Amino acid sequence: MVSYLSAQGFHPVKEKGDSVYYLSPFRDETAPSFCISLSKNKWIDFGRELKRKDIIDFVREMESCELPAALDKLLGGDILTKHEYSGKPIPSKSIEVIDSSDSITNATLIDYMEVERKIPIEVVNKYCQEVSFQFTDKRYTIYHGVGMPNDSGGWTIRSTWFKGATSPANITTVKEVEGSTHISLFEGITDWFSYVVLYGEPNNDCIILNSLVYIPMIMEKLKGYSIVHCWMDNDAAADDKVSLMISEGVSVIDHRATYEEYGDLNEYLQNNFDI
Repeated sequence: MVSYLSAQGFHPVKEKGDSVYYLSPFRDETAPSFCISLSKNKWIDFGRELKRKDIIDFVREMESCELPAALDKLLGGDILTKHEYSGKPIPSKSIEVIDSSDSITNATLIDYMEVERKIPIEVVNKYCQEVSFQFTDKRYTIYHGVGMPNDSGGWTIRSTWFKGATSPANITTVKEVEGSTHISLFEGITDWFSYVVLYGEPNNDCIILNSLVYIPMIMEKLKGYSIVHCWMDNDAAADDKVSLMISEGVSVIDHRATYEEYGDLNEYLQNNFDI
């Protein structure tokens, strides 16, 4: 389920123990109510009903199709792998970027970054573009967001109401320094912006994870560094991933104590910085 949703541009916004939570793919919402059990590989949408369902049920509901068509979409895409999407894109309620520009000029997006997030727009413009996007099942409506490309050519998109990504999903390598023995990990793009505002760019490799689910997938890469600097959220999901890295022999410096009174680095920035 997690691999399939990632391939369709849907990413977790919260992890807790065995469960990952998403903003529901079936409707617009601001609090995540769609939950996947990793051990059972089943999902439940608390905003609709309290019955767990599997990936076939999900495709049937998203595509409004019967069982044979759902199976054809799944098997034809060859997406049932443990960690990554390796098949062809499957039509679904996903996101498509239709245009992009080099700088953020939309007044609402500028306010979102500078007023709400306390991030100067010149910092955002250094790494991001303004994108026009649409949902493939609502092609008559165009939305605008702050977009950052990932390492596979997909986009991470943020706006006042939207947090999501296009397919293919992946991490975003924002900085590579030749011969670097240290790497810094950030959970999301606003955490990276916040670090740059507070401290400037670190002189080492840097990755925006876009989702904590990618940490096991890049574990071997992380083991190649002498130090991994963690600037992730102050929550149980990040605790688990830091513990996982340490248990795998990764040398971690956990910087979250710097902002331990706040949920993440951007929340710390919002409460301690003004532009």
